[in-house]
Amino acid sequence: MTKEDFIKQRMEIDHITRKTFDKTYLVIPCNCGAIYCHGYKCLEKNKIDEWLLLYIEDLQKKVDHYKHLYSEAKKQKDDVVEYIKN
Repeated sequence: MTKEDFIKQRMEIDHITRKTFDKTYLVIPCNCGAIYCHGYKCLEKNKIDEWLLLYIEDLQKKVDHYKHLYSEAKKQKDDVVEYIKN
């Protein structure tokens, strides 16, 4: 299914015009593999901010975790170097 076909199908389901569709949705590629998936999905433009905030929070947690791992590894390296010196 092409992107245009997907948009037309979604407009028919929601009973909206193309202008309303463009104001409301952002169409992005999707590879979820679900049976009903046609390779695209719609994100509601007013909910993109919420999704981005959740994504940023998740990334920040990962960054903090890797910073902690780095500091622990550095501490262990310093301990080994100190042990070898003595």
